[in-house]
Amino acid sequence: MKHSRLLILAAMAAFSTATSTVSAQDDVNYKKYPDFSPRLKVDKKLVATKSATERPDHVNNAETIYFPPVINQVGGSCGSASRIYYMFTYEINCLRGVSGKLAKNQYPTHFTWLYTNSNSGKDGMAIANGIPNNPTYGGQLYSKLFGIQDCADPDFGWMQGYDKWYSAMFNRLERTANFPQSVQSEAGREAVKQWLWNHGGDPNYPGGGICGIGVASACTQGSIPVTDANKAAGVSGMKYVVKWGKQVDHALTIVGYDDRIEFDLDGNGIAGEKDKDEVGAWIIANSWGNWANKGFIYCPYKNAMTTETSYSYYAPEVYYIRRNYRPLRTMRVKMDYSKRSELRLGAGISEDLNATEPSKSIYFEGFKFAGDGDGNGKDAETPMLGRWADGMHYEPMEFGYDLTDLSASFNTRKPLKYFFIIESKSSADGEGKVYDCSVIDYELDSLGIETPCQIDKSGIKVENQGKKTIISFVVAGESFNAPRNLVKNGDALQWEAPEASSHKLAGYNVYRNDTLVQQLDPTVLTYTPRAGHDNYQVCAVYVFNNTKILSSRIDAPNGTFYGKAVGTGNRVRNFVNSGLVIKDLFKEHYPQATIEYWLRPGVLTNYNQQIGPGWGKLLIHSTGTGELMAGWSTGARVEAPAKTLQSGKWSHVAIVFNGGNCIAYVNGEKVGEVSSGSNGIGGFGDLNVGSASSNGMNGRMDEFRVWSTARTQREIQSMMYAEVADPQNTPGLLCELKMHEISVPTDATGKYTIEKYAGSQSYMTDNKVLVDHRTLSADFTMPENITTGMAVTPVNTSSSNAITCTWTIDGKQTLKLDAPTLIFNEAGEHAISLEVTDLNGKTQKVEKKFNVVAQAKPDAMFTTSGDAAVGKRVSFTNATTPSEGCSYEWSMPGSTQETATTINAATSYEKPGTYTVTLKATNAAGTSTYSADIIVSSQIPTPAFDVTPNVIVKGQKTTLKDESINQPSGWNWTISDASHHLTYSGQTAEVMLPDPGVYNVTLEASNALGSKSLTTSRAIVVCNADAETGLNFRGNGETVTFNTPIDLSVNKAFTVDWWMYAQNTHDDAQHIGGSSKDFYIKVNSDNALVVTMKGVEYNTAVNFVTPSEWHHYAVSFADGNFYIYKDGKQTNVFQTPWADMLPTMPAKMTIGNASAPVNAIVDEFRVWNKALSADKLIEYANAPITDINKAMSEDKLALYFDFNQTSGNVNDRTTNANAGVRAGFGPDGDAWTTSLGVFSLSNVKRLDVTADYFTNYAAPFLHTDKGITNEAGMENLVQVLTNDAKSAWVLENPTLKGDTISTTLAVDTKNGDLLTLITKTGEFSPRVYDHKFYQTITLPAGHYIFGFEYADGDIDDESHIVVNKGAGLPNKNQLRSHAYAYTLMSNGELAFDLADETEVSVGLVLNSRGQMKQNFKRFYLERKITNMPGDVTGIELPSADGSNAVDVAAQMGGVSLTAANGANVRIVTASGVSLFNGYVKGTRFVALPKGIYLVNGQKVLVP
Repeated sequence: MKHSRLLILAAMAAFSTATSTVSAQDDVNYKKYPDFSPRLKVDKKLVATKSATERPDHVNNAETIYFPPVINQVGGSCGSASRIYYMFTYEINCLRGVSGKLAKNQYPTHFTWLYTNSNSGKDGMAIANGIPNNPTYGGQLYSKLFGIQDCADPDFGWMQGYDKWYSAMFNRLERTANFPQSVQSEAGREAVKQWLWNHGGDPNYPGGGICGIGVASACTQGSIPVTDANKAAGVSGMKYVVKWGKQVDHALTIVGYDDRIEFDLDGNGIAGEKDKDEVGAWIIANSWGNWANKGFIYCPYKNAMTTETSYSYYAPEVYYIRRNYRPLRTMRVKMDYSKRSELRLGAGISEDLNATEPSKSIYFEGFKFAGDGDGNGKDAETPMLGRWADGMHYEPMEFGYDLTDLSASFNTRKPLKYFFIIESKSSADGEGKVYDCSVIDYELDSLGIETPCQIDKSGIKVENQGKKTIISFVVAGESFNAPRNLVKNGDALQWEAPEASSHKLAGYNVYRNDTLVQQLDPTVLTYTPRAGHDNYQVCAVYVFNNTKILSSRIDAPNGTFYGKAVGTGNRVRNFVNSGLVIKDLFKEHYPQATIEYWLRPGVLTNYNQQIGPGWGKLLIHSTGTGELMAGWSTGARVEAPAKTLQSGKWSHVAIVFNGGNCIAYVNGEKVGEVSSGSNGIGGFGDLNVGSASSNGMNGRMDEFRVWSTARTQREIQSMMYAEVADPQNTPGLLCELKMHEISVPTDATGKYTIEKYAGSQSYMTDNKVLVDHRTLSADFTMPENITTGMAVTPVNTSSSNAITCTWTIDGKQTLKLDAPTLIFNEAGEHAISLEVTDLNGKTQKVEKKFNVVAQAKPDAMFTTSGDAAVGKRVSFTNATTPSEGCSYEWSMPGSTQETATTINAATSYEKPGTYTVTLKATNAAGTSTYSADIIVSSQIPTPAFDVTPNVIVKGQKTTLKDESINQPSGWNWTISDASHHLTYSGQTAEVMLPDPGVYNVTLEASNALGSKSLTTSRAIVVCNADAETGLNFRGNGETVTFNTPIDLSVNKAFTVDWWMYAQNTHDDAQHIGGSSKDFYIKVNSDNALVVTMKGVEYNTAVNFVTPSEWHHYAVSFADGNFYIYKDGKQTNVFQTPWADMLPTMPAKMTIGNASAPVNAIVDEFRVWNKALSADKLIEYANAPITDINKAMSEDKLALYFDFNQTSGNVNDRTTNANAGVRAGFGPDGDAWTTSLGVFSLSNVKRLDVTADYFTNYAAPFLHTDKGITNEAGMENLVQVLTNDAKSAWVLENPTLKGDTISTTLAVDTKNGDLLTLITKTGEFSPRVYDHKFYQTITLPAGHYIFGFEYADGDIDDESHIVVNKGAGLPNKNQLRSHAYAYTLMSNGELAFDLADETEVSVGLVLNSRGQMKQNFKRFYLERKITNMPGDVTGIELPSADGSNAVDVAAQMGGVSLTAANGANVRIVTASGVSLFNGYVKGTRFVALPKGIYLVNGQKVLVP
């Protein structure tokens, strides 16, 4: 992305309907503020409604319970930090009256921010599908499941699990809006203050609101002067904004105001001069941690501009929350695909159950060719779930999407066909399948009734190369049927009873203009409306589970056609960049509305032909290619295709709003439809038809009409070519502009005043616009296979110019409406006639006859979602035929819900067993039942757990929380790393681990049927100290430059070490140093670390650098060798040609450059003029350097960047003051970010117990004097001592050649008495078969590691390290079935656990097929540090009363520990290395070599 200069929208006193623009230009840096939006959505309601004297003189909503704690954002996520974490969190908490201090009431930044480069803004997901809270997502900022990720990553993690997505759906944003006036004006300020005070008077909120702004973050700060007023306010000396920077790059949040504060802004020594605007300030929250005033700053009203020079004052953004929202219909999907950004996912619905495509559909926000944010033009090989902290996740993704708004456009009381739609790019070549797809209905059952699509277990293939994958299935509507055939008969409204239902009909509701006016008994089928021209609706009322449920409403027809034909001399109005204002037309809010007009565009440009106040409320406009846009917002608008409107051509446009649905018709045909969470339009006052700008009307217009009803397509078509005959007495007509007037048009209804915009307007005669050339015809079709009792609706296919339709049923019943719903109670032949009339009084008639057969008794049937598990929901899908007119009764004894009268049912069972489910179906012809058994079984638990927090500092606690399913009754936890094996039994645990390190957590969940285990790697990271902050390089060319501190001419050795949280990269990255001409370090595209000296490269193995994890890296140079370290362990030694003559180092070194940009967080960067040992590296790498002078003098520390700052160049903590000059970074808060996870190297060694159990385990190995060969020159190879008290080794299966040659393990007396094996050399055999070398020992319960140390030689992958219970080792081909534990020798060591004291044989099974030489230096047996059951809370020191005191008695070889009442004991070396950490009750001996130890803090000398 490039930097762009945009007209940023300050919206001072004047604004346009779509995008408010001012003359000042602000430079916006999209690299640093990637989710900045240049568009204002002005809300005219955001004005002051009360006098300033009625509100308090200061408000700070950050001090309320609703506001969350201040955060230090990660990466460039300021937009989501401000709008989601602060604003969304605060607003939804204020609405609900809950505390923002609790994690469950906070909403994370990265769930939305990561989608920034994936066709979805931060508001998009909040509006369309909802935001998960912190615990659900896995973190306050980023998810601990994914690690720190960036919106520019090609593989950031996606949330897994339907339940998580479903929980997010409750947390929805309705819309965003901006204040119509900026805070430069007093009126604009007052409007913002009243929002901050009491949400502009909104009674739904117990407190005020907050709002967001965008600024240039390079803030110059001052200190608030000391005055009496400031002292009284408690703000003297606090920080305030003197001025912002020059480039908009950061989002902030206004949380309050203070009218008391005085400033001296002109520097004349006098504070608080009101005539100079020196009184009052906004209180602004930042997301940069402890910035300014602990995360807040005061901004004087006078300085409330976006940048230093723009004079664009804040026009803040606000969030409107969807109140009391709950999802009613959702879709659950389980699928996989190998390149997720190739796909766009969506859903659709059709009322036609035979349809192959939906009549209305939506795209899923966050799944619109999403998930690859690097912008390189290539779709990454990223699976659906993306990369998590533990690597790429290729398993199928299960997610949910809220279809409530989409479903609201349809009558959900009827069956609907749902579609899951997958579109692929034409270039798509990924692969995947859909395994599950279902719709879950929560309206009547809060736990949901699921209707699954029947998909084979192998799944449905996802098509690629531009093809669509469409999966469809029918979801039954619950039979809360609506009244039928509402007509106007004289002065009365009449209707017929609904179709039969399972549910009790309680009566009818009558609505006038959307307000309930009458409740009627079920026997009353008529209502007399009052005189006038109101809109009426009727619905049926049912009783379900003691709750009233309403059917869909049906509209009362007007009963009269209110149009008239237009004669010759028709006049129209011509506009040139001008328009009209209909004053107060939408002062009231209308759940239903229609705007229709004729338009002949003169010129089509983007955003001209505008009607409405702007996005956020209502906007209709064209584009330069003739697209028609209409709706509430950019995320909820119809987008009709190009050439829908054409210059010089008349078109009739009608935009219909019906609750949350918007449909656009052009020339009577539907061109687009969209759903949203809105409910109609209005409440904004004036309706702008054009404007005095290029966004205004440009062309001719005629017959502009606005209705308070959602007019049907046939109503629109019938009136297209007509004028309203009697506008003042036409029901539902709000306004009509005939456009006949010479000067200013008038409203033909006489209700509204019309004003002209500036610009050119004229009237002219045009006889071509209202001429109807359609031919009148009458026709209809009837459904097939009509039965008695079945509700059928004829499909009216008459010509669109039919203005009235009169139906006659069997010559008896006459109905005047578009299409009736009929129920025939008698079988036989029936006749229906339809007569239609056009505008000119012409008529056409058609009659058709058809047979109705007697309804058959229903054949009850249902399917299940499969055998159920105890405690799990199981759904029953009704498959009864015929279903028309049926009522249902479900019997599910033994379940949590034993009866139901819904069409489908769902329940759960708490005990295993076989249960019978019965469905009884009844219609007018009779009743039938169907029963089926369902097997409910207990299942082995599926383990799942959460660790919160997962990164802690030593001394802090974390909580292990079980989330397993299938009713576990036992829980065994294991917390382990290379040196620890800690266990706990219980469902939850609060853990305080005493030693730093990275720990895996395993949960074994069990019940009577068995157990399963789940291990999460790196589940707990314990830091030795708090590293505070690191420097965030985002791969955009950021650099830190400093003078080279390495002086090889003096020291001839150096070390560079640093902590790094690297991101994945496709190219060279992570540069440190100079250039290829001298010295530098980088990471290549294979994640190998590359050290270059004088053009020569030295490469580690691939994947040496681990992305998305904190690791410590070091490169040292000494004696002509490079030494590479990772996490304190030496991994590589490279010999160089510079042992004597050292190359020149660069004069300047940089972290980052253009050819290998750093895409990582870097912390604790040090340079030493000395090659540090591994022990020294661990010592320094695991904590901040506190004694810097000592490190400089003893270990030649030359440069130390700890990055513990919040701005400026990087401070060198040594006395050398070699500051690092920063360049190319974003706002300070984006650059300095948390580095929690640093200082996490394990400093604990396993207990070496080799000497306690093994004999003759290290060189010099004991041996006999007998050689293994008579071959000359091999006299040094003698037999190892075996089966002896001094050497308990057992040696089996040597390869013999006669009596003189034995290919076997031997001791080499000329090579330090190493143990050696030689094959295919001289007379030695090339083949070794199951040559065994072991000792049989008895070990107490514990967790052990047996391994060996090579002196040199070859590693053979046919040989194994083996542990077996009892005496002896199995052969190679028996290892899988007989060995207790085994691994390849190439792994170097083998871990094994013993639950009880056990006799085991431990050793090697050697096999070889070629030439080989192996020299063993030693064998070792080590034991991990363990705890006793229940001890997971760290070290418990002796109590004051001695009740858990430990008596320590030192003796040769260890200490004897005695604790009569039981106690936790920890033994550490003098240097802090933990050797024992366990529970002792009674007396226990711990073997230790001689030395000084601390036992629970008590110094002990072991002789």
